[in-house]
Amino acid sequence: MFRAAGVLAKQHRLRRLSEFLHAKADPYQQLTAGDEQQHGLAAKHAILSEEISRVCARRSKLNDALAWAAARWAVDQAVAAGASVVHVEDLRSLEAGGMGWTMNTRLSQQVRGQIVDRMRHLAAEAGIAVVAVPARNTSRHCPRCLTPLRHRKAPDRPTTLGWKWAICPGCGWQGDRDQGAWQRIAARGLPPDQDRHRPHHGRHGHPHPRRHTRSGLGHHASCRADDPEG
Repeated sequence: MFRAAGVLAKQHRLRRLSEFLHAKADPYQQLTAGDEQQHGLAAKHAILSEEISRVCARRSKLNDALAWAAARWAVDQAVAAGASVVHVEDLRSLEAGGMGWTMNTRLSQQVRGQIVDRMRHLAAEAGIAVVAVPARNTSRHCPRCLTPLRHRKAPDRPTTLGWKWAICPGCGWQGDRDQGAWQRIAARGLPPDQDRHRPHHGRHGHPHPRRHTRSGLGHHASCRADDPEG
C-alpha cells in the first residue's frame, strides 16, 4: 500500500488552519459589506484574505506533490510486476453529500482525479495502458460468484456488522473488502472472453462460476468443488 502519513498529517494541519481562517474572515466580510474601503475592519479582512491565499497555495502544491508520488508508486509497481494494463476505478461520479457542509468540502478536496491523471502520464512513458472501469458494486458482490457479500467487522467476529471483512453466503469466499474489490475491478477491465470471474449459466439457467486455477489476476482455487461443468 502507498502510505503518506507525514504528508497527510501536514495536509490535515493546513486544512484545519484554512477552515479557522475562513471562519474568522467570513464575519469580517459580512460586517464590511458595501464599505470595504473605509470600514475599520477592512484592514483585518485584507490580512486574513492574503493569509488564506497563501495557505491555499501551500495546500495546492502539497496535493500536487502527493498526486505525483502516488502515481509514481503505482506505475513502479506495475513495471516491477511486468503488467501491461493498470485498472482503476472511475470515481468521477463520486460526490460527497449528506454529511454536512464541512465534511462534504473535505471529501471534495481529495486528490483522486489528480492521481489518475498523473498515472496516465507516467504509464504512457512506460508503455502501460490505464483503463478506468465503473466503480459501482465492486466491493458489494463476491469476486467469484457475484453473490451480494455480507460485511462484518473482523474475521473472528462473523456476526458483528461492519465493513472491513466480507463473507460470501453463496460460495463461502471470505476476505478483506478491498481484496475482493480489486479482483472485481481487474475482472471488469478484461475482455468478456478473458473475464474468468464472470459467472456463466449452467444447464438449468443458474449462474455457475468458471472453474479455474489461474487467471490474469493471480492464483485462485475453485470456489465450488461440485461444479457440474468443472
